Amino acid sequence: MQRTCHQSGFTLLELSVVVGVMLTLATVGMTGLSSSLRDSSVDGASQGIEQAADFARRLAMNPWGKAIDTASRHDELKRYGVVLVDAQSGAPAYVAVTYGSAATVANILLGSDGKPVFQRAFNRNVAFYSGPAGSAPPRLGTDLGWMYHYDTGMTASGCARTLRPVCVGITAARVAASRLDPVTTVRITDQLAAGTLDGRLRLAIEVQPTGMMTTGAWRP
Repeated sequence: MQRTCHQSGFTLLELSVVVGVMLTLATVGMTGLSSSLRDSSVDGASQGIEQAADFARRLAMNPWGKAIDTASRHDELKRYGVVLVDAQSGAPAYVAVTYGSAATVANILLGSDGKPVFQRAFNRNVAFYSGPAGSAPPRLGTDLGWMYHYDTGMTASGCARTLRPVCVGITAARVAASRLDPVTTVRITDQLAAGTLDGRLRLAIEVQPTGMMTTGAWRP
């Protein structure tokens, strides 16, 4: 007498369907994760820039309250400031507090140990963008900075004391809308943004004449 054995299992077609569904779910998950990482890296950069700007401005408003090597002196030929350095040759973009006649890499504020007092390197996917109004700004490619006047903490483009307001990342049209004279107002750049290397995600960076800095959704 013969017995019939019934074997249970998956057919090749069923396995193919299961594998296809798993690959689809994995792809969707990786896409979402990649987008979240881009968002977090740019958000982290904007927060770092805000922290640097706030620190530099507080030093300018109270230079005697923070003894940082010789930089605690109230030198009229120097100012505290912030410099943004774009990603170059594989090196990440970063922000640093400066002290000198200009807000440049050469004038990064150093402590008594010879190290930068405030410097933040960002994710390697972060880049800076700057340019004139009217179109998407290109990559910054180099560095860009601004300074703060002593006592008032107002934005400065140089060491000379002047009544001319200074702003960063604000167009002439918006300056006029804010009731400032676009002719006498110094604009360091019309547009400034932190974003991803591919330019798909950007956050606008603005520094008002009062010295206050804000970040928000970038709009061309």
